[in-house]
This record gives sequence, C-alpha cells and structure tokens, in this order.
Amino acid sequence: MVQNRDHPGLFRVSETRLFYHFSIPAPRKLPHNILISIFILSHTISHQYTSSYRYL
Repeated sequence: MVQNRDHPGLFRVSETRLFYHFSIPAPRKLPHNILISIFILSHTISHQYTSSYRYL
C-alpha cells in the first residue's frame, strides 16, 4: 500500500482500466471512444440544424 500512497494517480488509472475491462458487458463490443465520437458527431449535427433553423 506504500505504492498507492506514492503514486495515487497511477494506481487510480490502472484501477479504472480494470473496472472498465470487467464492467462493460459482452454485447456492447464497441470501444468507448467510438461511442464518444458518435455522440459528438450527432451533437454537432443537431447544433448545425438548430443554427440553420434560427437563420431561416
């Protein structure tokens, strides 16, 4: 536990990596960054639609 006190950030990163590895179920085989990019893409598309409606 001295390792945890010396490098808490490093331990936290490995801990969250293990948590994501074991908590994500098998049917969701999409990586997390693909989901984030899809969400950002849909958000920007909807934002462009609302701004174009505003200028009509």
